[in-house]
Amino acid sequence: MVKLSCDSTSDTWSVPLREPTIPALGGGGDHDEIVIETIDASVFKRWRADPNYRPQHLQAWHKGTGVDPAMVHTAVLAHVPNTAVP
Repeated sequence: MVKLSCDSTSDTWSVPLREPTIPALGGGGDHDEIVIETIDASVFKRWRADPNYRPQHLQAWHKGTGVDPAMVHTAVLAHVPNTAVP
């Protein structure tokens, strides 16, 4: 459901803007749905090739799982990083 707000300077309604959020990789959500989240091998390849490529959510995944992204060479399940996926 989208919440609208009335702009105090006009007679129009708008959707309030907020900062985008980056969900944690492999983290539990507040959903009732089942999501199988994977991290592609190309992400780990880029991590190894480019020392400037360090996305915040991948750094948090690294800290939370203890898995070094530089050592992963296949696509993996985000919440079970020792499980390779095709």
